[in-house]
Amino acid sequence: MSLFMVTSAMRNEGKTMVANNLAVTLAYEYDIRVMLIDADLRAPCCHTMMGIKRDKGLSDILLHGTPFEEVLIHTGLGRLSMIGAGSPIEKPDELFTSTLMSNFLHEVKERYFDRVVIIDTVPLLPFPESRALSQQGAGIIPVAGEYGAAEAYLHAALNALEGRPWLGPLFNDARNHAAECE
Repeated sequence: MSLFMVTSAMRNEGKTMVANNLAVTLAYEYDIRVMLIDADLRAPCCHTMMGIKRDKGLSDILLHGTPFEEVLIHTGLGRLSMIGAGSPIEKPDELFTSTLMSNFLHEVKERYFDRVVIIDTVPLLPFPESRALSQQGAGIIPVAGEYGAAEAYLHAALNALEGRPWLGPLFNDARNHAAECE
């Protein structure tokens, strides 16, 4: 299994669009089984981009023990399945630094060893969740919008990832997307 985390330095850089497009492209073009997980519990919108109703998801698995089968969405887009963000919660940062998240990622690795897993996360600098997830052994794809965060923020984000496996940064022109979702 390949596990990738998509993040950005700040909001409005197109990280969700990149995560969704990467997942769909792999699922269609390369006939790879792909799972997209919306782990941006602060401003989730993978489901919106996929045209799927927000329902149970990641937060419900972690907090209520909801079985994977109840939250896994088969999108109908190639071989792409998705776990949405789930029910809104307060203080998602505490959840991401807990053993619940570590156990969840371990179970994903065990259960879905035959898939590429792409996790859309919150931006690195304003929130701690992505830094906590980056310690879980995922390949990190930092997205930098051409008109997004200042260069200093990008450097600060990449410094926060020091010692962790990151691919990129991936430069993105997120002007049109920014108004939609992030």
